[in-house]
Amino acid sequence: MTFTALQHKFSYLSGNFSDPMLRDLSDIVRSSAGGKGDHGYSSPIVSTLELDVVYCVLKHRQWASCHIFKDVFVEFLVVDYGLEAAHAERLYKDVKTRLEIYFPYLKNEKSIESIEDEVSQKREKEFLTYVFISAMTVKDESFLVHELGIGTGLLKRIKKLVSHLVRQGTRDGRRDFEQQDVHRIEFLPELEVLLSEIMINLSSEIRKCSWAIDLERLKYRLQENPIWIESKKDDRYISACFELMLQLGLNGKRSFSDLKCLDEKGFMVNVDDLKLILEILENVDLIYSQPGRGRYSHDKYWELTAKGEDLTAEAFSHRYLKKMESPCVISTEELCSLRPAYQAALISNLPSACASEILDYLKVEARTLSPRGLEAIFKRATTEKDRCPETIKRLFKKISVLALEAGSPWLRSAACRMLGAIDQNIIDQEELKRVLITASEQDSSQTVKDAAMETALKVFKEHEVLVLMQKQKIEAFTQLRLKAI
Repeated sequence: MTFTALQHKFSYLSGNFSDPMLRDLSDIVRSSAGGKGDHGYSSPIVSTLELDVVYCVLKHRQWASCHIFKDVFVEFLVVDYGLEAAHAERLYKDVKTRLEIYFPYLKNEKSIESIEDEVSQKREKEFLTYVFISAMTVKDESFLVHELGIGTGLLKRIKKLVSHLVRQGTRDGRRDFEQQDVHRIEFLPELEVLLSEIMINLSSEIRKCSWAIDLERLKYRLQENPIWIESKKDDRYISACFELMLQLGLNGKRSFSDLKCLDEKGFMVNVDDLKLILEILENVDLIYSQPGRGRYSHDKYWELTAKGEDLTAEAFSHRYLKKMESPCVISTEELCSLRPAYQAALISNLPSACASEILDYLKVEARTLSPRGLEAIFKRATTEKDRCPETIKRLFKKISVLALEAGSPWLRSAACRMLGAIDQNIIDQEELKRVLITASEQDSSQTVKDAAMETALKVFKEHEVLVLMQKQKIEAFTQLRLKAI
């Protein structure tokens, strides 16, 4: 396990659960694995086995009774730790029994013995949908592995299945998936059939609503909170939560009296439920609160977190574009006023007819795009079907200016990294070297210097970079001498 994975898991557990609970579960794992129950250390978790098991069962506690979760859990311990299957199953049973003491609602979960049972299959699909959506929405695969904490077996099956269905759709000239695709897949075990049905159902939902996956992500995020699970709120409340977050995304921080919590169909929650929803959304790190000032000091205000922005960005961009008569007339000032995630989503969803205007947003101004907005423009400019060498050259010039002159060091460092991803066969190599070396030596921010040097060493040979650095130093020294004369 890497240090990053250790840090991530410790942070999640210590931030959400008490030390006595963690120590108790850790002792169960230790005892079941053949060690002594009371380890006597000040830290609640000692070994990596204890950490992995405790993290896994707490992270996915709402599915602890699922047959597939048990199988994935056992497979993880057998493959990653070399435990016998019977031993791993006993460990699972011991930990699950202790978990029910801390989370009484788990006792009410129907124990899942047969995947054919209707209730059981629903719970199985919920767990698999959660894993599938996580796999499809997280960019960093290594982060995904330690975020889920269930090993790589299930993730590999999902990846293989997606590739299979994509190839099937491509052969048929289609870009999405239909129910008939499931029946065309031969010799797939039951798990793969369930996964393929999930993928096809999600594809159908996305055709109806572009942010359907984000609603699912919100549902699973809310289920991390025991209060939400115990409240047994239905999907109307999930939709109302999403609309509440969009209000904050569009309007900025709001007090309780300013907020309305209703879904798109007009279902409105009462005051007590609104208080509960705000508490839970804050608990799962989608919104945060802060006290008012002056005569409003008795009020509390709520605002979206970065995670809340990410979750609502797709819905925001589609609704924003739907209201506009012409999406190609969004001003730079208007775009720059948006949240970073909203900038990126809006740029990504602009119609192809606006492709030529997108580069106009790359301006060096006091108020400019966020690094995420810049990244979205770069992606559009380099992946559009109608891109051409002239567009790439224009993109290079604009990003070069941003790398040297943008007001934000975060934007300058992002620009430096993007310069290394532009097609090197089209742009001026000597100009690229000059920009990167100038940024690496003269920028006031160490972050920018590191980004520029990292890109230079990635694109060019090390001796070329060193020669150019020496040449620039000589030229700078000569200029100083001439001024002195």
